[in-house]
Amino acid sequence: MMVPQVSRPTRNQLARTSESRTLDPFLTMEYRGGFPAFDSDYNMYITNAGNSSVTVYAANWTAGNTAPTKTLSGNNTGLNDPYGVAFDSDDNMHITNTGIYTNVAASVTVYAAGWADGNTAPTKTLSGNNTGLSFPGGVEFDSDDNMYIVNFGNSGVGSVTVHGS
Repeated sequence: MMVPQVSRPTRNQLARTSESRTLDPFLTMEYRGGFPAFDSDYNMYITNAGNSSVTVYAANWTAGNTAPTKTLSGNNTGLNDPYGVAFDSDDNMHITNTGIYTNVAASVTVYAAGWADGNTAPTKTLSGNNTGLSFPGGVEFDSDDNMYIVNFGNSGVGSVTVHGS
């Protein structure tokens, strides 16, 4: 008898499925953020534009009032109204920063896989007039690690900016 091959859903599929578990937004500070993203261990990452932070929840989090396992927050992080979050093939975390509430230029900040809890500085930052960033929202990677960023600030119409690996 042939046993069917069962594969785990991709991180992208998980981020876009609706599941019955919900988090308490007051404990988690999950407000004015984008879609969640999942690292290779299926930990869930949520951006929090209201306080410029990223909160992380263990893959086996339970419904309700669940505290994050770690938080990225502080002046060294380079976070300015973060919205999108995605992981490249090396599990580096990429965050789009709209800067809309803090009146700071839009950017993408990158954090090494396994970044420390707290006020961790990015390993690199993409920002400036030549980037094409204008109120960046969603961020995603293709199989070649090209980064795709959806911009909402171009006359109210979403556009995609591609940056190679």
